Amino acid sequence: MLSFLNASKIPIILLCLTALTACSSSNKKIDRAPISKSAPSFDEVVKLQKNNSSADPKIAAARKELLTIAQMIYKNETGENRDNLVYWNPNEPFPSLGIGHFIWYPKGYNASYGDMLPSLIAFYQQNNRKVPKILTSRYAPWKNRSEFEAARKRGEFEELIRFFEETKDVQIVFIYKRLLDSVDKMVASSKKPDHIKKQFTRVMKTKNGLYPLIDYVNFKGEGTKPIKEYNNISWGLQQVLESMNGSNVGRTALSDFSEGCKKTLKARVNNQPSNKKDDVFLPGWLKRCDTYANAHNLI
Repeated sequence: MLSFLNASKIPIILLCLTALTACSSSNKKIDRAPISKSAPSFDEVVKLQKNNSSADPKIAAARKELLTIAQMIYKNETGENRDNLVYWNPNEPFPSLGIGHFIWYPKGYNASYGDMLPSLIAFYQQNNRKVPKILTSRYAPWKNRSEFEAARKRGEFEELIRFFEETKDVQIVFIYKRLLDSVDKMVASSKKPDHIKKQFTRVMKTKNGLYPLIDYVNFKGEGTKPIKEYNNISWGLQQVLESMNGSNVGRTALSDFSEGCKKTLKARVNNQPSNKKDDVFLPGWLKRCDTYANAHNLI
């Protein structure tokens, strides 16, 4: 089994402690840098991680590169509307916070997949970042969307919005580390581990290929656990990579990844239980997948 270092062992100073002024305001344009043309291969990632070489520029993506991706994720999730950094979709039973719309379950809500907001807050705390007191609770303090929107009308969200707006650097490092940690998990759970490696490498070696990988793993997870209520399928990064074919890097790899995402998400909708409304989200999901195919020109 391939082994990655724990996320906590990758120095956060690579980005978090130096980037606040670059992303402190949504009204301030980030100095966008093109995403690397030559990202590390799967085996290079593993080698660098095993050698504790996280400071190597091949694995520690440049600060500007990650901040550029952070802004793209922010756009995907919020439409670049700062108020949507604290959001409760009317078709969902939980709120979503931050640039990655990290899910935060109300107490008593049970789901087949976990919420990521508590892990993100733990990440802030592990790296000595202060967080608003309300975020230190394990569960969301609002029982339902009505309570949530009432709190918004009372002006209670400005501190939270400002917090997530000013700490995009921390959030993108958290997501990036999730991508790195996902590789071992996918290889261990897949019946086609070599295929996972090959397709992961194709995308990573493509110009701007880091963006679709980071965005999708944040968007739909690793996909290493089948979801019983969806006929025991999953729809994460693993399923996308397994669905891909071919060996060429470049635009073909991005197109294949995009099509794999669409196929995977359509399978989710086709297997949804009767009490779900995933088909409502599908058009937006597919539009997001289109940004992966066009990642070559996004920066």
